[in-house]
Amino acid sequence: MHSAVHAGTLALLLTFGQSNDQSFAGRWTCEYSGRTLARLELQDVDGSVTGRMSIGYFHVDAAGKLDVVIEEAALFTPIFDVVRRNGVLSFAKANDGATNRYELRVSGDTATLSFLLTDKDIEAARASGMGPPQPVTFKRIG
Repeated sequence: MHSAVHAGTLALLLTFGQSNDQSFAGRWTCEYSGRTLARLELQDVDGSVTGRMSIGYFHVDAAGKLDVVIEEAALFTPIFDVVRRNGVLSFAKANDGATNRYELRVSGDTATLSFLLTDKDIEAARASGMGPPQPVTFKRIG
């Protein structure tokens, strides 16, 4: 694994602190040091959530804390396998031939993104001096 992480190489878990009555729908962005790490666009259509996500290349330190956005989010791809349960939105996204998994919880206009990695991904990250990525915060922008 390269010392930089691309969300496409890792399965992700989006964790957004949400109660059951919160809406996932909207445009979300995750900024770090003035750079766009990720964007998420979600729609609620007849009780089903659909959408798309863009995530850039980034690096985390040995503890998994984001320390740099190397390449900003640019290309959106659709999300799939979307499930809403107990105030949590789970979904998947294809990246570079891999399927990444996410989970989202919303609290008002704030959300927290956590990455769900396989054991193999965690081993590869650790071998590159990185820890499993810690949660990052999203803001609703529309």
